[in-house]
Amino acid sequence: MGLSKVFISDLDRTFLDPNGEVPKGAMEFLNRLRKSGYIVGFASARPLNNVLSQIDGLSFPDWIISNDGAIGYTNENGLFKPKIENYLDNSTKNKIILELRREGFWPILFLGAAYLYKVLVHSSIDAESISAINKSDPTRKIVMYNDVAELCNYEQVRAITLYGDVSNSTANYCFTRYQSVANIMYYKETRFDGGMWLDIISEDAEKYKTAVALSKSIGVGNVDVSLGNGANDLGLIRFSNWSAAPFNADAKIRSYAKYVSDF
Repeated sequence: MGLSKVFISDLDRTFLDPNGEVPKGAMEFLNRLRKSGYIVGFASARPLNNVLSQIDGLSFPDWIISNDGAIGYTNENGLFKPKIENYLDNSTKNKIILELRREGFWPILFLGAAYLYKVLVHSSIDAESISAINKSDPTRKIVMYNDVAELCNYEQVRAITLYGDVSNSTANYCFTRYQSVANIMYYKETRFDGGMWLDIISEDAEKYKTAVALSKSIGVGNVDVSLGNGANDLGLIRFSNWSAAPFNADAKIRSYAKYVSDF
């Protein structure tokens, strides 16, 4: 590309306005970055197609880091192709699946590129939950399974997920059991139905780690500038050469950011 600097921004509550829209002047800002020699990337918890729909109208970025860092895409002539893919280790994945089932849960599996990013859900799941999963990315095919043993046959697993009425005690159980071997994301879905999600993803599935991996693939050692607001942006904010956060970012994010805006 001939570029030597990297800019990475979170989307929700950071680059996008409070209504989830692309702010006025965004195109001019990105064009200035490019003219100054920056690669422009967005990092989000959202899946790829959801990111693309959210930034519709912007010139496409050079990189997109989706699903909390599980996949890093590069823009190749307008098509985003996976460059970095972080999946759960197979033995770890099988252990977690079987243990969750013994605790009474039917886990949801989000698969990787080899399976065209299919989503596996148990046949007992209700239509409302399927609708909520589908809203985040309607292009993903949802496939039903009957026996949890079927899930152990899949090798590219991006996330093991619990959805809906996920209690704090369940989240604490997962953090206690698995945080030494995986990243755990526990959050409320604010865009659609307000359900609670708990994602268990690879240790390497983290926005900053994936951004650095993409940077190193083009001979750049670190992220130069990052913007973020939430817990999944902490690595970007802490370790980028320069970082900024909005005034309403999480307290820990504000404490590490080099600059905090007053709006």
